Amino acid sequence: MQGGQTWHIGPDEIQRDLDRFLRYYSIERSHQGYLLKGRTPAPALMDALAIGELSDIVLSEEVNQPLPTAA
Repeated sequence: MQGGQTWHIGPDEIQRDLDRFLRYYSIERSHQGYLLKGRTPAPALMDALAIGELSDIVLSEEVNQPLPTAA
């Protein structure tokens, strides 16, 4: 089995893709762990800390664009 291959020209492109993945993993993708109960890690963390918003997460507009889906 082979995953997708992406070639990056520079560190800025690598950082952009890492930021996109972290946003997807932490904010968009639901998790199946028992304690998360289908929530994403970001809301679970907000609930655990009893806060309404994670102000330290600053997402650039470029990162906010959806990730391409596998064909």
